[in-house]
Amino acid sequence: MPQASITLLQHDASSTSRIPAWAAMIVWVVFGLIGGVSHPADSLAAQAATKRSASGKKPAEAVDDPEADTKVAGREAATLQGHRHAVLRLAFHPTLPLLCSTSKDGRVLLWDLTSNSLKQELATYKEEVWTAKFSPDGASLAYANRYWWGSVVKFMAMPAPYELRALKDFKYGGGAVASLAFSPDGLLFVTGQDDGVLRIWETYPVYKEAQPLPMGAALPALAFGLVKAEPKKRTREYLLAVGCADGPVKTLRAVSAQTKFGAELKVEPTNVAFPKEKGVLSLRFSPNGQLLATTRIGGQISLLEPDTGKIVRDLRASNANVDWISFHPTRPWIVTAHFQDHSARIWNYKTGEMLTELKGHADGLFCVEFSRDGRHVATASADFLVKLWDLEGPGVPQPAQPAKRTKGPPKIVLPLVGD
Repeated sequence: MPQASITLLQHDASSTSRIPAWAAMIVWVVFGLIGGVSHPADSLAAQAATKRSASGKKPAEAVDDPEADTKVAGREAATLQGHRHAVLRLAFHPTLPLLCSTSKDGRVLLWDLTSNSLKQELATYKEEVWTAKFSPDGASLAYANRYWWGSVVKFMAMPAPYELRALKDFKYGGGAVASLAFSPDGLLFVTGQDDGVLRIWETYPVYKEAQPLPMGAALPALAFGLVKAEPKKRTREYLLAVGCADGPVKTLRAVSAQTKFGAELKVEPTNVAFPKEKGVLSLRFSPNGQLLATTRIGGQISLLEPDTGKIVRDLRASNANVDWISFHPTRPWIVTAHFQDHSARIWNYKTGEMLTELKGHADGLFCVEFSRDGRHVATASADFLVKLWDLEGPGVPQPAQPAKRTKGPPKIVLPLVGD
């Protein structure tokens, strides 16, 4: 019997239309039962390979200037005003000029970055909102209020927002939602609660929850690493990193298998031992999945090998907390948020050198993010403001050229690691 296959390729940035992820997944499930279908996200490795030329040269967006990795500056470009309390989290849309911000005022705001104006107020909770993430394909946005007696995770369609679904059954010990994450292929969704419970859902063809896992202390940080797909065995293996408020970093391996009875998900802890330090505030995988970065109480920034737990490099600017971290998509840079210092700092994580400092807020920073094109930074502060910064330097990617319109469905590239 001939094998069916679905392949998602590069997204046409000039179009806001897209293939609904749920539609692709239904096709995958149906043909998978017939036999031999390859999942859309199985092309992740191929997509990554196409970004590297056969000769081993750098990608086209890279610059050969010897100072490309060591010279960068940030220029304040815009201030977004709309929140009535401290701004806690930010999320850039994967392909469109949209930015989401959440706050202690309970509001979730969506900003249009073409005009630097408020596009829509998505929600107003009585409680604070400490987490928001776009799905890898950009088709939805997930966020949750941090309410001990009944957090609600909502999923909004993008770019024209309307509610897709809500997860309301957070009854395991009460547990306010402190963090959430999508897997790189969008097939898994996880939440971390203040009571230390980790909850995992398979998202297609319907949301199906696995057994909740007690992890100990509150879970302020979650991130997915690389996905290993074996189409012939019809399995996918995920790496999930969990940051605990009492100090430990833990990794879990989740294996999803398609059987004649449907999908089966098994989740087990790895035996990787990470250094025992003070409480985790944030963690992220590098874009290629080879590093896991953590920030902690007391100012420590650590770059770790996910497979061994070995420390590659420790950075420290002061003894003040480092509240957030984000990786640049193409350069060996990280940007960190510093509450006590009211600033964000960009580092070269290969050399440990601090390259520049972004100052302009009147109060502490809770969050900082590189834009998906690597040309901008957004900062969130207790001064109720979001600031946008333009990056300048020989290593900053050039503006992308408008993609030529082609016949057929819009093209999508999924990331190698979770956001």
